[in-house]
Amino acid sequence: MSMFVLICSIVTMAEDINFLTNRFRWEKLPTATLMKMGNDFMNIKNMPDSGLLCYSIIANRYNENLKSEELQQCIRATSYVGYINYDYFQNTEVAYKYLLKSKELAE
Repeated sequence: MSMFVLICSIVTMAEDINFLTNRFRWEKLPTATLMKMGNDFMNIKNMPDSGLLCYSIIANRYNENLKSEELQQCIRATSYVGYINYDYFQNTEVAYKYLLKSKELAE
């Protein structure tokens, strides 16, 4: 039984390292590229964790000085973060927070 726990711990650590590697690399990508990647992860590959990462990076880029198209993508990504948290992870508290935030930004 302890060997099983050890293997599960190693797999989890490897997933965490891969996630962080992707995050640091993807944060340097343009917003439009991340939006396309997020859409592909969600609609084609059915990988909500990766889609959530893409959309979260975009949502965190929001500021009032963005150009119109990028601003719209940030607002859209913020609502996608809420949708994914609700639909895939059943985290209603986080989903509500992001959906409310996207509504406020859109107004």
